[in-house]
Amino acid sequence: MSSKDSDQNLEYNQMIGYIITQQIEELFKEEPEIVAAAVFDKYTLDCLYQSDNWNIIDEVRKFLIDWHKFQEDIILQGIKYKCLDATNDKIVATNIYDEGSIVAISEDLVIIIYIAPEGSPGILYIPISECFKTILDEILIYKNSL
Repeated sequence: MSSKDSDQNLEYNQMIGYIITQQIEELFKEEPEIVAAAVFDKYTLDCLYQSDNWNIIDEVRKFLIDWHKFQEDIILQGIKYKCLDATNDKIVATNIYDEGSIVAISEDLVIIIYIAPEGSPGILYIPISECFKTILDEILIYKNSL
């Protein structure tokens, strides 16, 4: 890979990171019950964004496997969540001991959101999915501009 290709790849990755960060930070401002987030490349599982208060990099592979096996229980950071709704492209799960909820959506990227106990994952799914769609749309616009 030439130096120019390497520079373009770095610039591309920085722009993707910027798009994701801007949208997630806006989601945090608009929905204070959403307290942590991570975004991964669906195919490589490269972490593209992770909030400072959450580190799930080492757990994401098992999380995705359990999700796509439609396991009744999902464990993330030692907390067991009961699946309320699971399809191939989304999961909504909550902890029965009031330790919060998880919403995750998968397309070309995977977004995983932690919701504080006072938040409703069913209600917050809508702004999360809108944020995710905006991220994907902005990335597509950026890719098409290259």
